[in-house]
Amino acid sequence: MYSNTKFFCMQISSNGLITFRIPFSNFRREKFSDGFSLFQDAIIAPLWTDLILEESARLYYRVSRNPSDLDVIASLIANATLDDSYLPILAVVVTWENVPLFRNKASIVSSMHIHYS
Repeated sequence: MYSNTKFFCMQISSNGLITFRIPFSNFRREKFSDGFSLFQDAIIAPLWTDLILEESARLYYRVSRNPSDLDVIASLIANATLDDSYLPILAVVVTWENVPLFRNKASIVSSMHIHYS
């Protein structure tokens, strides 16, 4: 569920974007163009930057009903909204690991996890 809309698929970009409607591959952090909107096009941009997937880099996801994952999400939502009534039943965990920046390969995103429910 994103903005009160149910989605049944998502696309994960190597450049730190998660989209639910249409693919978005722009790696530059600039204004959305061509009619794109974070809200209308259901885009989550937690790590939007110019990354490159090399041999040592990993990008993976998993779908989980594990209580520890669900507790993490419930805690994050409670802290952000000051409302502890949200009880997730499913989590999608996306991880970018050891992913270097395209223009500066010495700078590496060691680990970035997104918990989405």
